[in-house]
Amino acid sequence: ERKGYSFMGWDREIPDIAVESATYYAKWEPETYTVTFNANGGVFSDKTETVVYEVIYGDPIPFPEDPEREGFSFSEWNTTYTVMPAEDLFIDAEWERNKYTVEWISAGGNSKTATYYFEETVSVAKAEEKTGYRFVFWSENADGEQADIPEKMPAKNLKYYAVYELNTYTLTYHAGIGFFEDGTNEKVFEYKYGSEVKAFTEKPYAEGNTFTGWTPEEPKQMPAENTHIYAAWEINKHTVEWVLETNENGEITYSELEEYEYGETIDPYPASKTGYSLKGWFDEKNNPAPETMP
Repeated sequence: ERKGYSFMGWDREIPDIAVESATYYAKWEPETYTVTFNANGGVFSDKTETVVYEVIYGDPIPFPEDPEREGFSFSEWNTTYTVMPAEDLFIDAEWERNKYTVEWISAGGNSKTATYYFEETVSVAKAEEKTGYRFVFWSENADGEQADIPEKMPAKNLKYYAVYELNTYTLTYHAGIGFFEDGTNEKVFEYKYGSEVKAFTEKPYAEGNTFTGWTPEEPKQMPAENTHIYAAWEINKHTVEWVLETNENGEITYSELEEYEYGETIDPYPASKTGYSLKGWFDEKNNPAPETMP
C-alpha cells in the first residue's frame, strides 16, 4: 500500500517458476479526491452554495472565486491545505460581519452618526429641539413622509431627517378687575409660532376705573410660549362739593371741594352754624351723601 496511490501492478510479468534472481518494481497511480467549498451562508456568482473540484493527490488545490453574502465580507477559507491530501476535503468560507452607519440630521443641520453591525438592533435617535416647533417624525427626505426605520441594521448606510411642525400657542388678554362686552374676564387667541399677531382693539371696562392699555406690550409676532397680557387700570377720581351757603336765589355763595378716589370712604365735611345742629348732607334730590365715592 502507498498513501494516496493505487497499486497498478508490477513493471513486468512475474513467471510462475523463478529460474534466476530478479527485481520487480511496483507501478503506482495517484488517486483522485474531492474538495468541496461551502459558501457557508453565502453564494457564488452562479448563485450556488457549493463548488466541488476533483483533485489528484499531491496537486495544488484550486480555490474558487470569493463568494458573496449580504451584510458580510469574505474573510478566508478555513483550511491550511494548499496541496491535495489523501482524503476528501470540506472547506467552509469564513465571514466578517460588516458595519454600517445611520446618520440622524435634525434642527440646524446638527448631525449624529451611529455605527452598527449588520442585523444589530438600531436605536432611534432623539431629535434636537427647535424653537417654536414640535418634532413629528424621521424621514428619508428633508420634507418627506415618515420613514419606516428598521429594527435591525440592513446591509447599507442610512440617513434620516427630522421633520418638524409649527407649534400653536395661546395669547390671553386678562381684563383683571374689569370685563369685556360679553361679560367675560379674558379673551384667548391661538397663533402659530412666528405668525403675525392681529391688533386687539376691544377695550375692557371696570366701574370707577379707566383702562390705560395692556401690559406687557402686545407682541408683533407670536413667540414660542403661551403669552399673557394684562389690562392696566387707573382708578377714577371725583370731587365732592360741600355747599355751605347759598343766597335767596339758591345760588352757591360758599362751598368746599374735596377729591376722592372711586370707592374711597367719604368723610362728611365738619360744617357748623351758630344756633343749628348739622342734620346731614344731601344732594339736590334730597339723597344722603354716599359713604364711599361712586
